[in-house]
Amino acid sequence: MCKYDKKKIKKTIKKFKKRKINIKELNIFLDIDNTLALFSQKGGDDIACKLAQTEGFFESLPIFHCVEDTLMYLTRLGAKIWILSAYPLRTKSDNIHSAKDEKDKWLDTHLPFIPKERRLIIPVGTNKSTVIESVCDKKTAIFIDDYGENILHAYEMGIVGIKKTYSGKKRPCPQIRDFYDIFKVLNKLNVRIEES
Repeated sequence: MCKYDKKKIKKTIKKFKKRKINIKELNIFLDIDNTLALFSQKGGDDIACKLAQTEGFFESLPIFHCVEDTLMYLTRLGAKIWILSAYPLRTKSDNIHSAKDEKDKWLDTHLPFIPKERRLIIPVGTNKSTVIESVCDKKTAIFIDDYGENILHAYEMGIVGIKKTYSGKKRPCPQIRDFYDIFKVLNKLNVRIEES
């Protein structure tokens, strides 16, 4: 269970809102598993983690409703869309990195407009917030993930985290259930959107 630091979240969001960032300056980082695609489709996360060791698992994940349309629209508005997803090492496979290749193929199938250089598919256990900080100014970044610990790490580093939720349970950080909700959150974060 995550213990959210309400003060840290409030402070990070306040600083972000104050900047009134233009969407053309915005870097949006997104996880794949249970954020863009249904990872736990065969049951709970424990079962899904075991199945993730199976060749072909990640290529067959179903994409969530309205993800492609929403991300295409954000791209047209000028936001930089990044994928930031962890992959398990498959120690019993001939290619221990095969899950990384599968996630990349999944992106080729479902979100081919996201350029390869913005697909950061990293080994499980890597701190995603550190990766964000290494590729852009964290003041221009938001991070969307379903895993609470990753959201906590984002706020610890001064990055706005948005929780992808299924339960709708109240949390002290912004959250989305449906991908169209991202526009409500961007509005609350004072992101300026100017359509051309």
